[in-house]
Amino acid sequence: MKNYFLRVLCLMLLTSVFLIKSNAQNPKNEIRAIWLTTNYGLDWPKNQATSLEGCEKQKRDLCKILDMVQELNMNTVFFQARLRSDVLYESDIEPYSAIMTGTRGKKPLYDPLAFAIEECHKRGLQCHAWVVCMNIGSDKAIKMQGNKALPKRKPEICTKYNGEWYLNPGEPETCFYLIDIVSEIAKRYSVDGIHLDYIRYPDRAHDFPDSKTFKKYAKSGESLKEWRINNINSIVYSIYDAVKKINPEIMVSSAVLGKRDNHKYFSSMGWSGMEAAYQDVAAWLRAGKQDFVAPMMYYPDVSFFPFVKDWVRNSNGYPIVAGLGVYRLDKSSGNWSLRDFMPQIYVSRDMGIAGSSFYRTLQLEDNLKGVTATLKGDTYNTPALFPALKNYKKGCDVLPYDLKIAVAEDGSKTISWKCEGNAKYYTVYASDSYPVDTNLAENIIEARLTENSYKDYSTGLYYAVTATNGYYHESEAAQQYHPPLHFFEGEKIVIPADRVNLCKSVSILSPNSGYVYYGKGKEHNNIPNLERGIYTLEIVYSDNVVTYPLIIN
Repeated sequence: MKNYFLRVLCLMLLTSVFLIKSNAQNPKNEIRAIWLTTNYGLDWPKNQATSLEGCEKQKRDLCKILDMVQELNMNTVFFQARLRSDVLYESDIEPYSAIMTGTRGKKPLYDPLAFAIEECHKRGLQCHAWVVCMNIGSDKAIKMQGNKALPKRKPEICTKYNGEWYLNPGEPETCFYLIDIVSEIAKRYSVDGIHLDYIRYPDRAHDFPDSKTFKKYAKSGESLKEWRINNINSIVYSIYDAVKKINPEIMVSSAVLGKRDNHKYFSSMGWSGMEAAYQDVAAWLRAGKQDFVAPMMYYPDVSFFPFVKDWVRNSNGYPIVAGLGVYRLDKSSGNWSLRDFMPQIYVSRDMGIAGSSFYRTLQLEDNLKGVTATLKGDTYNTPALFPALKNYKKGCDVLPYDLKIAVAEDGSKTISWKCEGNAKYYTVYASDSYPVDTNLAENIIEARLTENSYKDYSTGLYYAVTATNGYYHESEAAQQYHPPLHFFEGEKIVIPADRVNLCKSVSILSPNSGYVYYGKGKEHNNIPNLERGIYTLEIVYSDNVVTYPLIIN
């Protein structure tokens, strides 16, 4: 009874944070993701298509989802690319899923993964290829596929268990097969990451039929549990190394069971990675074989918060992304209220979680119980940059410089700059104070920009730009040039002493009304009062012409 009351008190304290944290400053660096489920068309595509018109509808539907993700200031999409031994991309290994055309193996009129990547990148979003690993499909589905089914083509690595077919993690060839799958994606597509799912044994499959494999491959003295855990570890490590060999900038992550192991004070009810699936994620992180992990934590209250803390304690400094069950807001799946759901984001932040991923996308599209509006108006009301990858601690090898601001007649400002090195993207900041504080998320006006210029219509007076490399390390900021104060003394413009004899004329230009001051020579003593805003100061010297943005506060 004592433990019960302690748990209730803990829950009351945690959920009360909902009223407090909603007004807190949002973090500048945070992973904000969705799982975009293509299996059975749960999130996309909504229609199968063999005609150009049908394909265009599929594309529009996907773009609508990605527009929503962008508007929510999210930054990552896990696009389900491998489903059940079938795929949504050009592959020499596995057939196209029937979800695209209605016929398994039939090539659609466009490449779904390539299109998703292109549209994500247009919106400044990362696109990670979500790969379901061990699941092959139901016995019924496999029989319908005939001789083309994976168990027919590669029976040595496939095992049936409780009416479902799986790859056998104990067979060494299973590891090589999965390496081939992820390597094909990494070589052919400009994905930002490979996201592994179901990288484990089937749920509570302690009687999984692998006794022959165990006798054949287990080391002397190795228990069945140890052997199974080591099988999964070996596959995870090998996939990580294979992807990084192809391109070290491609992230490798996994969706894992929501509870790492049983908790000392809050029982997992036998439903944790270690107990139910031989999934020792803490070992993966100690070995440095993941860039981040996303535990699927679709649980309420004391089944959520204590296990969040456990993940952070066992993270070895790698990002933990809380997988949040937004589908639980649905009446048929728990009928949670926002009061149940939103504290999971706020409290997780305080506990050291690096971000959140939402399952499923459909509930966000529907704005179920106002969740999307709440995220947009509060929780994610500022952009967020992706955290730097831990395994690459070198300093940032890109640097923006020569930041310039050009003011147009309509009041818009074009910010442009140069960059030393190859930046993955740029972040533009604006503020009414100088220098711009680039540590504040509220100062970000554009995140993940790929061009060396940006057009702004806001009222910000000062600008700064940073560059981010392929490992998400952010550079020092290039700050907007601030005119030296000795240019101005009351109503005078004082030319620098070393340039005064070269001065031919001085002009001040307004973006709306053109010249507000023009004077020849080197003395300029009657400058008119200027309204607050950004002007252009132009000084013509005998040897050159210089212009500066003139800030009037």
